[in-house]
Amino acid sequence: MIRTQGWWLATAVLMTLSCAQLIKPPVVTLEKLEVLQMTLAGPVMQATLRVHNPNVFPVRASKVVYSVNVEGAVSDEGTITAPLSVPAGGEEALVLPVRIPWSAGFGALNAAMNKGVVEGQSTGVITVDAYVASVDVPFTLNGRFNVGAPQPKNPP
Repeated sequence: MIRTQGWWLATAVLMTLSCAQLIKPPVVTLEKLEVLQMTLAGPVMQATLRVHNPNVFPVRASKVVYSVNVEGAVSDEGTITAPLSVPAGGEEALVLPVRIPWSAGFGALNAAMNKGVVEGQSTGVITVDAYVASVDVPFTLNGRFNVGAPQPKNPP
């Protein structure tokens, strides 16, 4: 009886591991970085990531842990636990808040005002749930972004 239970456990573990290897990691790209508002604490921005699912089945991201650097300044690190469903072969946008304190963000402000371009990097891990397995997918994105003037939330 014990041998039979051990065999079933070993089979279940092997099946879970093989299914986890069948899951292709999503492709994450940084689409844009926008200045939303200038505050007394520092600029409030948002980074929009594009998450592409290369699998033939839908996947669900259950958690995203991230850090965003703008012009070398570390902004807020965060965790998003709101689920993001990405259809098979499709893509979805993931918006991350970015806050840079003035003490760390003068380089980003200087680049935005003088060049209109900001260097950015986003790193993190997306936990992807696909039926029987969860896979942690690390990502690192680098880019240069044009920065426009903040737009009013309620234009006249």
